[in-house]
Amino acid sequence: MTDRKKLLLGIDFGNDYIQICFYNHKTMEPESVTLNQGKYLYPALVGSKAGGKEWAYGEEVLSLEQEGLCQKADNLLVKAMAGDEIQLYDKTYTTAFLLEKLFRKCLTLVTLKFPGESIGKITITVKNLNENLKSALTEAFYNMGIKEDRLILQSNSLSYEYYALSQKKELWLNDVGLFHMDEEEFYYSQISINRRLNPIPVGISRRELNDILTLIEVEKADRERTEYCFLNLAKGILHKQLISTIYVTGAGFEGDWVDNALKELCNGRRVFKGQNLYAKGACYTSREKDTQAGLLKEYIFLDSDCINALITVEGYKEGEAAEIPLWDGYKAWYDKPCTQEFILTESNVLNLQVKDLFTLKKEYHEIILEGLEVKNDKTTRVEVSMAFQDENTAVVRIRDIGFGQFLASSGLKWEKLIKLFEDANNTAKERAGILILCDKAKTEIPYRFKITETVVNNAEELYYYIYHNFMLLTDELLDEKFLLWMERELKQTEKVSKIREIITMFSGYEALLEAAKVLLPDSGYYTKAEADDFLKKQKERKNISPAEMALKKGDSFLSHGQYADAGLLYEVLLNNHSNTLTAEVTGRIRHNLGICRLHLEGLLRAKPEFKEAYRLNGSEESKRQYYLCKLLLGEAIEIVSLQGGEEGVHKLEGETYIEALKEEIQQSLLRFKDSDNYIKLAALKESKDTGRLNDFTREVKDIITVYKQEYRKENL
Repeated sequence: MTDRKKLLLGIDFGNDYIQICFYNHKTMEPESVTLNQGKYLYPALVGSKAGGKEWAYGEEVLSLEQEGLCQKADNLLVKAMAGDEIQLYDKTYTTAFLLEKLFRKCLTLVTLKFPGESIGKITITVKNLNENLKSALTEAFYNMGIKEDRLILQSNSLSYEYYALSQKKELWLNDVGLFHMDEEEFYYSQISINRRLNPIPVGISRRELNDILTLIEVEKADRERTEYCFLNLAKGILHKQLISTIYVTGAGFEGDWVDNALKELCNGRRVFKGQNLYAKGACYTSREKDTQAGLLKEYIFLDSDCINALITVEGYKEGEAAEIPLWDGYKAWYDKPCTQEFILTESNVLNLQVKDLFTLKKEYHEIILEGLEVKNDKTTRVEVSMAFQDENTAVVRIRDIGFGQFLASSGLKWEKLIKLFEDANNTAKERAGILILCDKAKTEIPYRFKITETVVNNAEELYYYIYHNFMLLTDELLDEKFLLWMERELKQTEKVSKIREIITMFSGYEALLEAAKVLLPDSGYYTKAEADDFLKKQKERKNISPAEMALKKGDSFLSHGQYADAGLLYEVLLNNHSNTLTAEVTGRIRHNLGICRLHLEGLLRAKPEFKEAYRLNGSEESKRQYYLCKLLLGEAIEIVSLQGGEEGVHKLEGETYIEALKEEIQQSLLRFKDSDNYIKLAALKESKDTGRLNDFTREVKDIITVYKQEYRKENL
């Protein structure tokens, strides 16, 4: 090999033998490597020599074992898949350790043939992959200095696909077939290519034939009978199929017993026989993955375990209508679940579409999230997770995850099994509301807005907060601490750069408005129409009176539990603007001031505010709050009219009404006594009352520590 490019290798790792190919950059084809005594197949054996200090490999293991000088580790592939350990001379070894020994020897033999060449990519192909085998091989090669960026693990069926499509295009103009026979199995697999999609999916189907013919029968039965059986079987499988090329491989097709049958199958198609198809296919994979361009970059290769269907929901992604994948169709059924978050609007129904990647047949599945109340303010957020139980059965799990500090989760969960293309509805459903795909960026550190103490954990909560609390932002959207959080946690570098540029050009409310223009319109959470309408209203607010501005700010503070700030604004309004406010507005201010005083100062200070509020605007809620205050204070319910009329005019509130309020208070007390906070406080009180001061001190410190941890997490 004269080309100084890195070695690209393909290794067929079987339970008995290893076969290696390298990619010849000059001929642009894989070539088999002889590892020992001119042989292409290297026994997959590792042996511990007597004494346990030296190792043997390949055929040497067999000869030493016969002399009693070695104990062998065989069936390494099967044992790695099972996660077994292996004992040699009273020492226990992991399969990863022994595989490292074996492949280090093999690669040493390879590199001796190409002195000065370094290894670029290695593709290992095996019959089937599982997590145990992946883990063992990854660990073995990592210990040899070959990390995952240079190591590719794939099944024989995937190597077959890479091999077939790396040949001349006329050989895969139509479908491609493969007959494989060895000691364990006999099967036919067929490659199908759907050129109507982009990227182009390359799929594979498989038909088991062990019940018709086996290697044992080939070796023992009459040759003519066996050939006749195979030919009839092949003709039946290929009948009316558009097949460009047939490959046959495996130990069962060694020798010439099948040659006459293959000649007959050549009618209208090409037929090839060989024993290094998988190793060469793996080598082609290394070639393909080694270059960014890739000769087959327009194709998506689907393993035999891959789901040949695309499962989607119709929704909005980054503000654009799209079919959003719940399962991308290019993953093995046993792969990890695909999980996404969505905002629901208008409806508690999800409509799923399943589309076969080759026939393009579609089916539809409806999932009703029973019991879920969908809010109209885009705060209903659900997590949708899809996994597969087998090649044909998907399980969809959905849970209400709430909307951060703005809306707690209901705790509701739903699950549905979907049998692909079985008993499904083939009629498309009307879209049930708007489904919005949430931003994938998940923050490790939330952001806490200073004025309202509101915590936001992701992009959607940020946009919601800005939309509903713009009056309270002052210049916080322009603060460098906030911009750094957006940059680091939300990965929104482009938007942050624009806001920093705005700061140099605008100031005050204008700068704040310009920042909102950057954040909201293309967020994907709000539509362009919603964002434009919002920005228009914010621009018009510059012209509203100071009293209206103060009232809106006070209400915003109140909605976030900032009672001191809200109460201060309400008092300013009552003291300085009472002559310009209507009775209805004044009554609302009095009611809200009562809520603030209830939280900050207690029942006595809140009671007169609720009474005055009811007198001014007749609000039933103000009346209810007034009577609740009196009952909680232990006061008698007077029969003085609360609204209108001359002083001293009496009106008796219905006894049923008062009894209902008393029952409400009783139920609230019972609920509080069942709460975690009450239980903790009761335990603290008991510790103190019984003189267990050490317990009391420790429990108080634990509570304070939790508070500190929560505060630090939210404010770092």
